[in-house]
Amino acid sequence: MRNVFRLAIILSLVSSAIGQEGQTRNPKTGVVNGQQVELPVIRRLPPKIGLRRAMSLAASQMKKQKLIVPRYYLVEAKYTTLSFEGKSVPCWSLLWIREDNQLAVGHDIEVYVFMDGKVWLPPVM
Repeated sequence: MRNVFRLAIILSLVSSAIGQEGQTRNPKTGVVNGQQVELPVIRRLPPKIGLRRAMSLAASQMKKQKLIVPRYYLVEAKYTTLSFEGKSVPCWSLLWIREDNQLAVGHDIEVYVFMDGKVWLPPVM
């Protein structure tokens, strides 16, 4: 019984290794269903404005718009891109929600800080 079990394990390992034999190891191409596909080139550059500076710019903009911020807390900060007029624009996306979020659905504060120092607060609906 042990030998049958060992043989089954060995056969499953060998079959998975043979299935990967035809795949390419080139980092610029991939294999999908046996066809070679060009993968997109990802260009990563560090942000021109750091997270601390972005949060400072966002806080000053919220203060200018007289938002009552002490009832909110930051839940998300990410470096992302937005599409404007067909261009991808890098920015920081910051999201604050209220302490009593169940009562204030739709009243979250979302702020985008662009790499040129401009801040955009989308209108709350």
